[in-house]
Amino acid sequence: ENPWGLVPLQAARPFLPPMPRPGPEDPGQYSFGDRARVERILKEAGFVASRLEPLDRPIWMGSDVAEVVANADRFGPMARAFAETPPEQAAKARAAIAEAVAPHAGPDGVRMPGACWLVSARAA
Repeated sequence: ENPWGLVPLQAARPFLPPMPRPGPEDPGQYSFGDRARVERILKEAGFVASRLEPLDRPIWMGSDVAEVVANADRFGPMARAFAETPPEQAAKARAAIAEAVAPHAGPDGVRMPGACWLVSARAA
């Protein structure tokens, strides 16, 4: 549902060590992807009348493919995987990321589909 994060990850995965899949309550870039979890957290925090609306928008990933590749190993699970990867494997992973994101490059940068929630709630 979030190609901006999944496409680079899937491209690099064959060249990186295994990355553990986060559990449903673990922090991370998709930790609020589950509607029921978001609603539960809001309710436990004292909010009522929560409303979640899907908000799908292109995500700007960088000014060009080179910038996207340069940033790929700086955050999230790929940062940890790249840190444990020999240089020759890391180079292959970066090349795979470049190939995977290149079709999404345009004159205003690299943009890929992204999905999130627009959340509103009222304090009880």
